[in-house]
Parts: sequence; structure tokens; C-alpha cells
Amino acid sequence: MPVEAGPDTPVVDRPTRAPRDTSGGVTAAPGSAALVWDGKAIPPGSMPRFEGPEMPNVLNQPTPRARRALGRWSVKLEPLLAMPDLVGRVIDQVPPPGTRYAQGQVVTLVVAVAKGANDADVVPLARGHDWQEACAEIRASGFVPDPRSVSSADDRRGRVLMQSPQPGTLAKQGSKVTVMVGRGSGAYSAEVVTGPAPEPTPEPTPEPTPEPTPEPTPEPTDPIDDAPPAGSGTAPIEPAAEPKPEPTPEPTPEPTPEPEPKPEPTPEPEPEPAPEPEPELLAAPSLKTPPAGESYPYKYGADFSWTAITGATGYELELQEEQPSGAWATVSTERVVAPTYRPSKLKRGRYRWRVRATGRGDTAGQWSDFRRLYMY
Repeated sequence: MPVEAGPDTPVVDRPTRAPRDTSGGVTAAPGSAALVWDGKAIPPGSMPRFEGPEMPNVLNQPTPRARRALGRWSVKLEPLLAMPDLVGRVIDQVPPPGTRYAQGQVVTLVVAVAKGANDADVVPLARGHDWQEACAEIRASGFVPDPRSVSSADDRRGRVLMQSPQPGTLAKQGSKVTVMVGRGSGAYSAEVVTGPAPEPTPEPTPEPTPEPTPEPTPEPTDPIDDAPPAGSGTAPIEPAAEPKPEPTPEPTPEPTPEPEPKPEPTPEPEPEPAPEPEPELLAAPSLKTPPAGESYPYKYGADFSWTAITGATGYELELQEEQPSGAWATVSTERVVAPTYRPSKLKRGRYRWRVRATGRGDTAGQWSDFRRLYMY
């Protein structure tokens, strides 16, 4: 019996002759560049408009006050388990404070709660990952992936640009997790430039070059008369002396020409050594445990784990603690070989951590995203 389409059923153009991928992967219809999930073409989605006024900072504020401050935008709340002194407060804001955001767009506020529903679970991280792997992870976590294709830069094709609900928050088992997948052939960028553009630096005015002063031309002087002065009388005439015969000069022997030196052979230049190829940048690990925003008793501690990276010889874990001023300060940087780490002791407080892989020659890979942790 055919199922009637409801108001929430998306209307999509099914690609012709698209082979079904039983593993939940992506296939493309012949002659088409469409992304396909479970044999269906991904419907188009819409990205937020990053324009308009700057969003205020509502982090660490009570939920009612945060709602009032964001009255010009549409507010969506997502719960997250947290330590008791944070319950009822905003612990994350997406997009972040200060972003220029069009009025009426959806602002997601992650609100701390003491406990979740029995049928709720933590939403996995999909943003920044390959969309096939992200959808498979979402399905394995008990949720229903809902991919949507949006314009993006070509190098972001097939990557998850945004997701809803946010990673680490609580959602009911079986609910949809929408992921925005870049399809390329566009210029979308989530980077937002705020503040006035820098003024151009004026070019220095060149100083005028002084013209050279012409040297004075010396005045002509009277020629000196070397002739003797004329006397009053007449000089006596002396008889002319007979010329003496000049000696015949002996012939000068011609010099023997010296042999021309043979030119030395020009040495051929040595070939320059080929530059060594730069090592490829190691990928960012995916964080596993603890889940984002998890709370633990400080006496119990916490186990950190992440995915192993091919080609890595070790890993570097950076742990930061939130200060009373709201700033983050690094409390430790640990170097480990295996993709796991357990601190010897953690005191009460709010923490965030990230990991990157290290290779040969102290080369470092990309950092993972920060994940928050609360010790009470």
C-alpha cells in the first residue's frame, strides 16, 4: 500500500539509474554530480545569513535573561549535562558572540541541565568530517541522519559544514540530526569578518632631489711670453757650427712572441640538490571520551581517548582551565604515545581539551576541536 506524503515529507528529484549503496555511502547517478544517501538524492538546504547586527554575549547567563538579550533572533535551546553550579545557564552559543547575524535567524543556546531523559543520548560530532562517515556515526548512535546539500567551496565538497543539534548535547533516540553537506561550485565560507576595514597606510612622499650647482668657469689668463726682451743694440753674428755626423743606430732585435696561454676549461656547475619534500600535515584526531560537556567527581578523574592517526609517532594533549575572568589558561601539555591519557589528578573546575598528532622530526599535525569537561 503506498504511503501518502505528509507536510514534513521532503520533495526531491530521484536520480535515474542510481545504484543503491547498502553501506549507507554516497553514489552518483550517471551524468550527475548529485550526492545520494540510501538511494535518494540529498535535498537542498539553506545556510544562515551572516549579516546584520552583532550578536551579544550571553555565555554563563541564566536562560531567561539570554532569551531577552537575543530577542531579535530566533532562539533554540539544546540541553547538556553539566556540573550543578552551571544548571540553568548558557554554556555555549552558536554562532559565537560578536558574529554579524541576520535578524530572525536561529541562534542555538546550549543550556546546562542536571540530568537528561531516559530515552535521550549524546549527539555525536559531525561538523568538519566526511559526510558519509558522519552519517554512519549518527546512525550508529541511535539517531536518524538528515543530510542537506548547500553551496560551498570546492575543497569543502563532501564535508559537513554545520549540524543541528549541536555535538555533545542531548537528544531523543530516533530523532533527526540535520547535517549541512557542501556540494561545491560555490563560495560559501563560515568565516565572519567583524569590525571596520583597516585604513590604508599612506605612501611616504618622496623628498625633492636638489639640482647640482654648476661649477664656475675659470677666466682665461694671458699667455706667458717666453721671448727675451729686445735690447737697444744688435747682437753679434756668430759663425754657424758645422753639424756633427749622427751615429748609425744598431738594429734592435725583435722580441720573440710568447706563446698564448691555453684557456682553462670552465668547470661545469654542480647540480643543486633537489629540495626535500615537505612532510604532509597529519590530520586532526577525533575525540572519543569524555563526551562533550560531561561532568565527573574530581576524586574519580577522567579518561581521555581519541582516534589513532596514520603516520603519527605520538600525540600531544593540551588541557586548559577556565579562570574567574572567563579566560582560558593552559594547565598542562602532555606528550603520549598511545591515543589515551588519564591525568593523575584533576581539581574542581571547568576544563577544555584538544589533541594533535606528532610525527617524525617533531612535526605536528592539526589540532582537534576543543571539548569541554566539568569536574565537581
